[in-house]
Amino acid sequence: HAHTHFDVIPDLMTLAKPLAGGLPIGAVVVGPRVWPAMQPGDHASTFGGGPFVTGVACGVFDLISNPLFIADVAAKGDRLRAGLLGLKAKYPAIREVRGIGLLQGTLVDFPASEAVEVLEKEGILACVAGPNVVRFIPPLVITPDEIDRVIAAYDSFLAGRA
Repeated sequence: HAHTHFDVIPDLMTLAKPLAGGLPIGAVVVGPRVWPAMQPGDHASTFGGGPFVTGVACGVFDLISNPLFIADVAAKGDRLRAGLLGLKAKYPAIREVRGIGLLQGTLVDFPASEAVEVLEKEGILACVAGPNVVRFIPPLVITPDEIDRVIAAYDSFLAGRA
């Protein structure tokens, strides 16, 4: 789905865990330029789709195909980004806010692992993306209140560093 943010139409896409809400599954989607070259047996998958996981994937697909759900996810991504941009305006330690949707990161002037450790103690899961990027990857079902809690916890951490 990330390709929809850019002027790109992929010839081939690989899909995995998010396709089934984190359960083990894998799939390949091929476009019209690649499909004619595919022969039976050219592609196989360790996680090719048992009935349970495939059923879950069908449910996930129904959910993410709903325009209302996607609009809600986009609004949540905007809320997270706005909160992080607000913190950037408040704290010079945040050099840049980058990302799309709910995948956001802050480039900071300190070891990102410091923030991740403190946030974890507050029940907030974040991770590093290199030595100086704090990455936020909340689930699509995060609530606006939970986003506000993430921002508040990060704000508290940053205030303690100042």
